[in-house]
Amino acid sequence: MSQEARGEFSGSGLKLVGHYLLFLFMTFLIVPAAWGATRFSRWLVAGVSFADGTRASFEGRSGQVWGYLFLSSCISFGFFFISDLYRPEEPPTFLMFGAVILLMPIHALILRQIMRWFFAGIRLSDGTQLRFLGGYGRLLGWQALLVLSVYTII
Repeated sequence: MSQEARGEFSGSGLKLVGHYLLFLFMTFLIVPAAWGATRFSRWLVAGVSFADGTRASFEGRSGQVWGYLFLSSCISFGFFFISDLYRPEEPPTFLMFGAVILLMPIHALILRQIMRWFFAGIRLSDGTQLRFLGGYGRLLGWQALLVLSVYTII
């Protein structure tokens, strides 16, 4: 396969929603989150086909990412707990903003490792190995904008 190939997802939107909801449910239970991520990743990658006939499969193992997903789930639930302390009629507390600012860089590190696991687990039929080369700073900036949008737009 060349450096650039056109890929197409052949799965249905309804099945995508179903698989994603199952993954979210398993993440909500925290412990089985890695198995949910592995199952979702296998289904998602198997649905991608390339114009040149290359096929993709996902060979990542849940044990490789369990710790990162466990930490990510705990931090995400921490965000929900902290935001639950905020009442719309009251101004946000310093504790709330401080915790978000403290946890965001840690969460970005964990997300980077999860993305590295995902792309390293993808195998292409032509033998091409994928890697995630995204930088920490950009991921942290994206996450900061996402949190900012939740507090300002949503």
